[in-house]
Amino acid sequence: AADEAAATAWYDGPTLLEALDAFQEVSRPTDAALRLCVMDVFKSPTLGAVTVSAKVEGGLVRAGNRLVIVPRLTPCTVKAMAVAGTSVRVARAGDTVECGLTGVDITALNVGQVLCHAAAPMPMARRVRCRLFTLDALRTPLVEGQHLTAHVRGVEVPCVVTRLIHTLGVGGGGVRTKTKRPRFVVGAGVSEVKVRLDRAMPMELYGDHPRLGRFLLRQGGGTPPA
Repeated sequence: AADEAAATAWYDGPTLLEALDAFQEVSRPTDAALRLCVMDVFKSPTLGAVTVSAKVEGGLVRAGNRLVIVPRLTPCTVKAMAVAGTSVRVARAGDTVECGLTGVDITALNVGQVLCHAAAPMPMARRVRCRLFTLDALRTPLVEGQHLTAHVRGVEVPCVVTRLIHTLGVGGGGVRTKTKRPRFVVGAGVSEVKVRLDRAMPMELYGDHPRLGRFLLRQGGGTPPA
């Protein structure tokens, strides 16, 4: 006991179990527009010949809902659902759910698509202004006209950097402009740039939906930009 007390004298915080019990439940945006992001497409012996595995990023979905598949706005109907192998009637933001669909051919579905209510489809974007967090591994300068690959929810999309707007610094109580219209970006840092994707992708404004307003940029198989 004495040895244990000596070994833990430096720490006076909660135990592991106390810390776990103190966690607050994360609020789920169930009142937001439905955003059901497709992660896999397959045939299921229980849910039917057209089944998707998807993450509910916003809102909620019920069995029987009529939805559209963004980007082509193809209509479909949710026949049945399961979460962790258990049949459910409702899936909420934060759930990973398998949905059996009717009214649509399986060839119309792909990873990266988003199922939404027809009245509030997810917006599409091809030209994006983004805040870019680069890693120290970025040794080759990033310049205007450079070709990269954008990874958007499991989909790879070629893209090009069309404009370096400014680099940013953090300090003095907030984010401030460090260098306007830099010639290049290199090393770890934060900058704002404009990117043009080869094709439009479903994408939200970061301020409206952070999880759906992020994407990854890669260069030559690595990830120096982020």
